[in-house]
Amino acid sequence: MTDYFPNIPRIYTALSEWLACLILLLPLLKDRNRVLISCELFLALLIQAFLQHLVGTWPLPFWIPGMLLNILWMFLTIFFNWKAFGKKDYLFIC
Repeated sequence: MTDYFPNIPRIYTALSEWLACLILLLPLLKDRNRVLISCELFLALLIQAFLQHLVGTWPLPFWIPGMLLNILWMFLTIFFNWKAFGKKDYLFIC
């Protein structure tokens, strides 16, 4: 049965989740320090990749909790950068 599931590398999944956060954040982060925001977003990518790797070692019944963990990290990535915009904007994005 597992032969039917696509075997997408975890790093691609982490990269796509991180890029989804960037699509929302980059237009709103124009006024912040570029070096600081680049470091923060690169760190978020590393943590996202680590979470994907970690969840990849879990048994298949834990796939949904693993995805929820990664989605939570995506929300936290946006939340950590909410200083650039107001609370109403953050609630609209989420």
